[in-house]
Amino acid sequence: MNKRDKNLTISTFPTGIFLEVWRRYKRHKMALVCSFILIFLYLLMILAPWITPNPNQQDLSNRYSPPSLKHWLGTDELGRDFLARLIHGARVSLTIAFTAVLIALLFGILVGSIAGYYGGFIDNFLMRFVDIMLTLPELPLLLILAVLIGANFLTISLFIAAFSWMTVARLVRAEFLGLKKKEFIEAAIALGASSWRIIFRHLLPNSLAPVIVAATLGIADAILIESALSFLGFGVQPPTPSWGNMLTNAHDFLWRAPYLAIFPGLFIALTVLSFNYVGDGLRDALDPFLKE
Repeated sequence: MNKRDKNLTISTFPTGIFLEVWRRYKRHKMALVCSFILIFLYLLMILAPWITPNPNQQDLSNRYSPPSLKHWLGTDELGRDFLARLIHGARVSLTIAFTAVLIALLFGILVGSIAGYYGGFIDNFLMRFVDIMLTLPELPLLLILAVLIGANFLTISLFIAAFSWMTVARLVRAEFLGLKKKEFIEAAIALGASSWRIIFRHLLPNSLAPVIVAATLGIADAILIESALSFLGFGVQPPTPSWGNMLTNAHDFLWRAPYLAIFPGLFIALTVLSFNYVGDGLRDALDPFLKE
């Protein structure tokens, strides 16, 4: 038995799948390092109420204080602890990103499953709708929607999801088109299994690998979009901190307090980079035909 056959044999058991994926994933050193960075960030987010002061507590006598033992990353223009605002801003930015990606996944999987399984007119109609959505300018339309409807946690998540589901739909459709010709699907049809049972019991579980990778990359994109909206003043509104709105006025204090722009930018860049590397690692780990 060659290595490729051995991998496929192991993958028939749930425990074998986990062990094989982990073995492949940990070979990607940067993905592993970035995973620990994200875990550490999420621990900070969870523990934020207990390890940081109130992010909105002002001390006007201590404005623009440089990094020190009392304020590790200094204070902002209103004397607020900047590290506390960064950590609480991570909670807002990442929660919006995760909510948006979850909504996009659910809708994209539904559209892609229906298009890939039924084909024909339904497939053509849904895919042309996907093509139209992909041609729309995302950021200008998001700004218009934010002005017309208003920006809050839910609407921002929905706005981002509305322009993020198309890639997932195409991935799921492509996987369905390849899988529905396999012998185990023909056997399920011959045994009288319903269409929805075939979709959700047989086809969808075997199509999740590229969807998981797309989800990690989608989170990185959602963070950037939320940051851009907040930076332009159409996203999360002060005094609630988010990485984007922390950069809104930072350019006015760039020479006096450059850390007001540097640290939020670093957090955004590091988090987006980490999710991209994790996505690369998962792509390699979940590819059943990856050569040793």
